[in-house]
Amino acid sequence: MGIKTADMVKGLPGKEITADVDWLGILDSFDPSRLEEKYINECARRNSYDTCYRWDTPPRPIEERIRHSQWAVKSSRKDVENCVARIESEGL
Repeated sequence: MGIKTADMVKGLPGKEITADVDWLGILDSFDPSRLEEKYINECARRNSYDTCYRWDTPPRPIEERIRHSQWAVKSSRKDVENCVARIESEGL
């Protein structure tokens, strides 16, 4: 069995609909610097275009990959914030 996101993020609820989850709290409390190497490798494998996991030659310069990754983090956070706001206003 492969590595699941829930293995990396302790306290992450399952896929079933669950009320009263502090999604932003989970996101903000996550510290990637504390991940075991096997989880870092799994994240790199899942995002190989940005991390160049096991590639000899990167397709893009590191600065461009960092900018893209930072944009993706901001965009994903905004998506979570929008979902949290929608759940708060409309319910599950």
